[in-house]
Amino acid sequence: MISRLEPSNFRWNDDPTNKEDAGFIAEEINNVMPFATAYDEHGLPIGVDLTRIIPYLVSAIQQQQAQIEALTKQIELLSSNTGGL
Repeated sequence: MISRLEPSNFRWNDDPTNKEDAGFIAEEINNVMPFATAYDEHGLPIGVDLTRIIPYLVSAIQQQQAQIEALTKQIELLSSNTGGL
C-alpha cells in the first residue's frame, strides 16, 4: 500500500501567494487509501488526513528494518565463511 503512494509538489488552488507545498494529491490517495481522504459535500476528494497514513508508514519502516537486519546477518555469515574476502 505504501509503495503506491506518490508524494507530490503542488500549489493550493485558493492560495493567493501561489507558493509550492509538498504532500499528496487527494484524488490519488483516494484510490489507494480512501479512509485517509477528506471529502467535500459532493463526495469529491478535497484533502488528506495524514494521521491516518502514519500507522502504515511505521509498519513499512518496521518491515524494512527487519529485512535490513536479516540481510546484515546473512552478510556477516557469508563473510565469516569466506574469511572476510
